[in-house]
Amino acid sequence: WQQKLDFKDSLPFWRDLLAGFRSPTVVKLAGSDNQQADRGFGAEQLRLSAAVTADLRALAKRHDVGLSTILQAAWGLLLSRYSGSNDVVFGVTRACRGGPDRTAGSAPGIYINTLPARIDASAELPIADWLRSLRRQQESIAAQEHTPLVDVPRCSELPAGQGLFDSIVVSDKASLDFELNALGEEWAKRHFEMLERPSFPLALYAYGDSELLLRINYEVTRGSPAGAQRMLSYLETALTNLCDAGLSTVGDIVYLPAAEIESLHQLGMGPASEISSVAVHQLCADRAADMPDQVALVAGDEELTWRELDERTNAVAARLQELGAGPEQVVGLCTDRSVDLVVAMLGILKTGAAYLPLDPDFPRERLAFMVEDSAAKIIVSQTALQDLLPENAADYLLIDTMNHARLKTFASDASPAEQ
Repeated sequence: WQQKLDFKDSLPFWRDLLAGFRSPTVVKLAGSDNQQADRGFGAEQLRLSAAVTADLRALAKRHDVGLSTILQAAWGLLLSRYSGSNDVVFGVTRACRGGPDRTAGSAPGIYINTLPARIDASAELPIADWLRSLRRQQESIAAQEHTPLVDVPRCSELPAGQGLFDSIVVSDKASLDFELNALGEEWAKRHFEMLERPSFPLALYAYGDSELLLRINYEVTRGSPAGAQRMLSYLETALTNLCDAGLSTVGDIVYLPAAEIESLHQLGMGPASEISSVAVHQLCADRAADMPDQVALVAGDEELTWRELDERTNAVAARLQELGAGPEQVVGLCTDRSVDLVVAMLGILKTGAAYLPLDPDFPRERLAFMVEDSAAKIIVSQTALQDLLPENAADYLLIDTMNHARLKTFASDASPAEQ
């Protein structure tokens, strides 16, 4: 039956839903083990109280949405806060037995499909409109729910071969344990647990028991037991806070537990201390000497330890010195928000020069004026951004083309005062 379906007519729908989506929502939980070779999985779970579960059902009824919509909204909010982007996409696993064509309604077999949900988590959105728009989106997908997931990413603006999402949400009316225990007698004495290995690095499973059960399955390269439990506590707080009738916008939703907010307040009221006179690039070099293998920098999927960060900045500084960078000079810096940006900043500072930020979103004429006005003779940039910058106005160092495996050392001629 599925093989007879023609999905060509569904592709415009997915193009419209994913228009403008150019970067997948990638989330890493605290304590991830990136040294682990195999894709092992861990799982942590949490039960909400019966009172909070009842409040969530009342919230869903008040806004005329399903409990699954509330869960997806809260998950999208967390992904937004973890990733730093208001535009997030994650997968939602659907039974695919409804929709306009009811052929699959009672037929035997597995029809489930995992398809994207796209959420705007902008702070100013009214909560009621936010929840209903997500419900309408999920309802509109029903007519396209048999579209093979492999075809959907091609409808986005992601690079070819790039996965559309890294996390999924799976909702069920109840856990197997709850349903079998409800049969009573001998069944009530037994315990059942599903041991699942998802196809995605991060998965939220939600079961609508009388006390809502939430479980996070995570790939060990993306998280740890403590990181998963922390995310569950954020999810519990967000869901509990959503039930507050006094909230009006998405920005009002609190997801940090009260204890964590208090600890942050205490950190903010810590003892006064003198501001260090040591330059920031020297502080980073000191860290590289003291804790070389600890993670210093994370940007998307890329991580650098303190040692790797120091080595890369040394390589950039050495090349800049060859081009003539030094004290009392300005070096232009035009990169995207990435590891390269931080490496370039520190590399420029190590030469004793100052860096001039050149925003890639500025008009080319404005960038040309800034380079001319600052008398910058060198510009650090990336291959994809080179065409934005004025031609023949400076020497270019394209940091993404550097071979960091062949590192050069550098010696700064600048005194500490000059640096």
